[in-house]
Parts: sequence; structure tokens; C-alpha cells
Amino acid sequence: MQITQLIFFVSSKLAAIKYSTRRRISKPIRGLNLIRMSNGTTRKVIVK
Repeated sequence: MQITQLIFFVSSKLAAIKYSTRRRISKPIRGLNLIRMSNGTTRKVIVK
């Protein structure tokens, strides 16, 4: 499965992106990425 579009809510901003090993990264990379939003929600995103 490949994600072609990622939609964020207007009220929340991107706070941090982490790789599956919980290491902070500057942009999504191949594999499982954990995206933390400013409102406290976390999304799991798989990049192929």
C-alpha cells in the first residue's frame, strides 16, 4: 500500500517526525514513520 496524499487538519501543525526506531528525522523516509501533531495526536505513515 502506498500513500499518495496525506491531509492534516488546519488546527494542528506538524510537531515532529520519527522513524520506527523513535529517532527524530527531518522528513519522512522509507518505512514506518510516526508523525506527531501539535494537538497531541500521532499518525503512523508507511512510505514505500
